[in-house]
Amino acid sequence: MTQSYAMNNSVPLNPHPPIARLSQLRLRRALAKTHEAYPDEADFLSRVGKLLEERLEEIILKPKNILDLGDKSGVMASLLRKRYPKARVYSLMPEQTLAQHLHPPRGLLRRSRPVVVSEMSQLPFKRNQFDLVISNMALHWSADLPSSLREIRRIMRREGLFLCTLAGEETLRELRDCLNDLDRHRYGKAWPRVLKMPELHQFGDMLSSSGFGLPVVDRDLIHPTLPAPSEIWRRLRVLGAGNHHQTRFPGLTGKGYLSDLDKLYRKRYSHENGQVTFTIDLIFGHAWKTSANANKKPNCALPMP
Repeated sequence: MTQSYAMNNSVPLNPHPPIARLSQLRLRRALAKTHEAYPDEADFLSRVGKLLEERLEEIILKPKNILDLGDKSGVMASLLRKRYPKARVYSLMPEQTLAQHLHPPRGLLRRSRPVVVSEMSQLPFKRNQFDLVISNMALHWSADLPSSLREIRRIMRREGLFLCTLAGEETLRELRDCLNDLDRHRYGKAWPRVLKMPELHQFGDMLSSSGFGLPVVDRDLIHPTLPAPSEIWRRLRVLGAGNHHQTRFPGLTGKGYLSDLDKLYRKRYSHENGQVTFTIDLIFGHAWKTSANANKKPNCALPMP
């Protein structure tokens, strides 16, 4: 059950914390190694993508050009082609090797699918090109999220729709807390290791300040379990979600670091059956490119306590 309310137009007394800067070179290198694992590890992206696509059912839209922004599995583009068979679906991917694996060249007699490799903060498209821009679990990896949102609005046609999911601030909070405490114990300082993701209201404010009209954001908190803490960071590596911070720890973590991390995580977050839990903070957002109500604050739907 959710509760919706409108944010007021006053300036917040406590500004939102800044989003950490990432090394796009490290991110691209990590994503280049993920293509062989995606058939087995893309189940989560598929399920979230389906939830996102289902939100189009109650929206009257006949798009001619659609952009799948930040595609890492090919799932979203496939769903969009089925829903809008007459539309031209473009895929923007973050890394060349991954793009070639998911979208190999087609035969001479078959029309090639438009695939572009680019950073999300500098989109290589002209203004007013897309009727629908959709992004599934990719925007939190943007080098500059506010710039990416402004770029998305720039390439959208008037009355175009932007629909997205991204990871929110509570994602992997258990791992982040354990890493921070372990770093302070070992080095006297907590180094950035887990991506700092936007909070719900922060993302809603970004949509408004980027010029979108009628923005709506809501969230879903998920608490999966796995057999061991090591399985959490193994899956993160497979998905390319390593430590890509520009200000990461400048050396090796030292002997016994992962063993200590495993013990600390089990102590805090294990169940009686030995399984360990972690959090996924799933943010959904949609907004329109329209001059009407362009500066209206977003509606935020929050789960009831």
